Amino acid sequence: MAEAKLGEAHPKFKGWYITPAGRYPSARAGAEANGTYPKQVDRWCKGGKMKARGWDFEPAQQAPAMAQAA
Repeated sequence: MAEAKLGEAHPKFKGWYITPAGRYPSARAGAEANGTYPKQVDRWCKGGKMKARGWDFEPAQQAPAMAQAA
């Protein structure tokens, strides 16, 4: 995939994965930094059980045009 469409620039960007090692635009990037698998990062960040240990998911802001259409 083109570099211009990775992370926050991707049209389907959902949000940031917050891990003890930092904030990442994808589960894959978070997994590489934490030495684990992307699916594990996804479960830990979105599941809520690991929030006290520093794992969380921050949803991206909805675009204003989409909010008005709804």
